[in-house]
Amino acid sequence: LTKIVVDNGCRYKSKSVDKNGDRVLLFPTQKAKEKLKEKLTTSGVASNLLKEPKKRYPTISVVGFPKEFTKENKDAILGPLLKQNPYIAQCLESDTSMFDIISVKPLRANENVKQAIIRLSDDIRLAIKNKNNRLYFGMLSCQVYDQLYIKRCNKCQGFGHYAKTCTNRVCCGICGTVGHETYNCPHKDKSDLNSLYHCVNCSNSSVPAASCNHPAFSQECTAYRVQQQKLR
Repeated sequence: LTKIVVDNGCRYKSKSVDKNGDRVLLFPTQKAKEKLKEKLTTSGVASNLLKEPKKRYPTISVVGFPKEFTKENKDAILGPLLKQNPYIAQCLESDTSMFDIISVKPLRANENVKQAIIRLSDDIRLAIKNKNNRLYFGMLSCQVYDQLYIKRCNKCQGFGHYAKTCTNRVCCGICGTVGHETYNCPHKDKSDLNSLYHCVNCSNSSVPAASCNHPAFSQECTAYRVQQQKLR
């Protein structure tokens, strides 16, 4: 593979190996992908060995719905959203468009406010972005956020895998110490716990020490947000 890539001047953004041991290449453009695919085929690589992953659709969180809304009455959310944001309904006239409410749940910081998690097609996501990432619902103007799911291991705290496949050393998600698991952290019940937090991921990524004062599982983690940015 390396020889074919080099000899034909093919370009790709990144490479990795998935859980099945298959090599995965991410391309900067569709043209670059098709070029390498053609070169591999003409070099004798069987076409059934060249697979494209299932398309991943964007997922957003729409925040601000009253607490009485649930996934069971999602039509009560979907109807007004389509009526008050007509460009979405226009996009849905295309067979390739999607706008599907997959869950409705309360915010962690305020259980009286609900968020709708919506999987949607690229054209609708772009249209919402062009409307300043807001959707109208009744008298509300709801903020829209991207839902970017990052794998994080509860054993070593690293990104890109889960504990069941981890071969790294155990590291605490609270104090960042190698050698004990998070639930066995000797600091977890201390009253001054906030001052004892030390994120191993931010520490390893050369983030200034002041930015490491949080647990590895914090959604405010700088290293975690860097991983999210890579998916944008």
